[in-house]
Amino acid sequence: LLGAICATLGVVLPSFVLISLIAFFLPRIMDYRVVQYAFFGIRAGVLALIVKAVISFWKRADHNAFSWVVMICAFLWSAILDWSAIALIALCGLAGFTFCLIQRKRGVMK
Repeated sequence: LLGAICATLGVVLPSFVLISLIAFFLPRIMDYRVVQYAFFGIRAGVLALIVKAVISFWKRADHNAFSWVVMICAFLWSAILDWSAIALIALCGLAGFTFCLIQRKRGVMK
């Protein structure tokens, strides 16, 4: 147990400390043009990573009526209603879990 706690802290703590330091100093350095350009570049990189993840998930996903309904509802939820992404992820996970349970009871899934 102690080893697991130490390993978890060893993985989580450095990132937490670094992010906390950046958050503390960020308002002071955001006025510099170099920092603004760096964040502009980071945004482009993050967008590319998100697009890559979407394509990867799309290739592996089942393309059935349920997945299309969930995708459309998730898009509407996030784009139009502007609600919490965390709640969206939780609800989509719950919907998928429920769908799998129903499919298993019907004998469609193993």
